[in-house]
Amino acid sequence: MATPTWVHVPERGATSAMRSLLFTLNLLGYRVARALLLPIVAYFVLSGAKSRRASREYLARLHRFDNSTPKPTWFQVYLHHLEFAETLLERVLLWQGKTDQFQFTGTGKELLERIDDTGCLLLGAHFGSFDALRILAKDLPCRVNVVMYRAHALRINRFLEELNPDANLRVVELNPGDMEGLLTLKKCIERGEHVAILADRLSPASRQRMAKVKFLGADAAFPESPWLLANIFNCPVILTTAVRTGARAYNISVELFAEQISRQPEILHGQIQEFARRLETLCCRHPKQWFNFYDFWSRDRDV
Repeated sequence: MATPTWVHVPERGATSAMRSLLFTLNLLGYRVARALLLPIVAYFVLSGAKSRRASREYLARLHRFDNSTPKPTWFQVYLHHLEFAETLLERVLLWQGKTDQFQFTGTGKELLERIDDTGCLLLGAHFGSFDALRILAKDLPCRVNVVMYRAHALRINRFLEELNPDANLRVVELNPGDMEGLLTLKKCIERGEHVAILADRLSPASRQRMAKVKFLGADAAFPESPWLLANIFNCPVILTTAVRTGARAYNISVELFAEQISRQPEILHGQIQEFARRLETLCCRHPKQWFNFYDFWSRDRDV
């Protein structure tokens, strides 16, 4: 199986883009920086055939799945990209710890404050703002460790430390088969710390285990590794989402998914399918907040 195309798409040059946004934000302020996104996003939509095509395919599949969602017009594709850009802009503010500029609502934070000998696996998706975990982590008695693909972890970790060295959140690099990284995460869980990971995108490993489940009416590949980690760590799985409800406004949801994850193939497949079903529900309610700008249903993945 070829390396997933997402490796080469939005994250490429991510830290340089973050630095540019940081400079604009600090010099001109949020309102001006947000206004400047309008022509910038238009340029990227016009020049980015791959992301434009991926956005249109996703919106088309979503509309066929639920015809109450917008039709996949060019304008809707633009709005999808704009939503991503605005989330990215606000991501920089969150990374600086400027939470006083945001409005947050939500439920379930008490699940992360449970007193236990071990931590939990926090499961999310490329939906809304996973960086809102920074808000959850801010007042927790334990650290939140975010798992990220190795190629980006060192650069983003360095950028995070520059912005906010006192943050109660760090990025941990992990690739499939990386025993050292696995032991590091296991120790985190055993210390009572939480480990956060996104579960809707295959890693750049060519032979990663995956599950074929239904998503928006078609077969799609979802990684098994986050679920197998939870099984190895013998820890609860908690779903976390942060829906963007407006400019610098988010609704955060934290809910228990399972106390334990099974390795039995049929049960494991059912748990991943349930995760995909919940992601479908979120996409139907908030169509422009799922940010996978590549061919998610690629035929090259044998799914």
